[in-house]
Amino acid sequence: MPIDWSRCPESVRSIEMRLYEVSRLYWIQRKRVQSYKNFYAKVCREQGFPCELTPEIVRAAEMGKEKLEELMEPLVRRHPVYQQYLRYLPGLGTVLSGLVLGNIHPWRFQTVSKLWAWCGWAPREYYVEKCGSAECYHRICKAVTGQIARQLVRNVRFYRSLFEEWLEREIRKLVPQKLGRYLGTAVDAIDGDRVGAVAAAARSRDVDGFAEALKSLGVSVTRSRARELMSSIVSHATLRAYRLVAKVWLSQYYEAYCAILGLPYRPPYVVFAGIRNMYYPPIIVVARGREVPLAIERRAEATQAL
Repeated sequence: MPIDWSRCPESVRSIEMRLYEVSRLYWIQRKRVQSYKNFYAKVCREQGFPCELTPEIVRAAEMGKEKLEELMEPLVRRHPVYQQYLRYLPGLGTVLSGLVLGNIHPWRFQTVSKLWAWCGWAPREYYVEKCGSAECYHRICKAVTGQIARQLVRNVRFYRSLFEEWLEREIRKLVPQKLGRYLGTAVDAIDGDRVGAVAAAARSRDVDGFAEALKSLGVSVTRSRARELMSSIVSHATLRAYRLVAKVWLSQYYEAYCAILGLPYRPPYVVFAGIRNMYYPPIIVVARGREVPLAIERRAEATQAL
């Protein structure tokens, strides 16, 4: 569906239109470079000799990618949302910021829930109901926001603490589900202490401790099977925790973008519902690594036009 650029704030319209073009070309070129490298590695492995032409093609593609990065950087640095928000998030350089500003446009969405859906973070059932497919979302946006979530967890204490908290919670939720599938029966009645012991062992990646904790539940498995179960639980929980971090950051980006550009927007549902402990204002990292909330307009003032 064509984008209605007339709805884009006039102050950034030309920047975002140009970033839309450059960032899409950059994404295509990045995928092309990776495909060439994978092809080269596969040919060398299967044929047993290096290809002479492929490295030259790879270098030419990398030069095209670098040229697009050069085009993107000045555009990103001119954007007010980068100047006041994105540049203060460690791990988000001009390339990631350009992919965000060129493809994720909060002015297109009335609520952050619709932005989540566009970026692929709504429940699977939502997409099946809306369009009959579980993958009718913007794949670039999902890949970019997933990458941003990982960068923020790695570089910002606030997001790292959220991730650790949610990872622990998701592991505890998955233990009964995964064991139930393994045993072929419901195990929801397991008491919390024993689930906590299994979850703690899985969280610490202790295979022997995990196997011993399973024995306390009456589940006897081999060490290799215990490792397989533990890996399944931890990897699934990790994906869920990163998903939650991506959604939190998207809601913060939505709020920061609209506030910085003076656009009306609806605050997150938790604000209306009065669930203050679930509201996370946009965070920036300033001098000496201090993490502080971004100074923005009051939400009541920002929603007057709605």
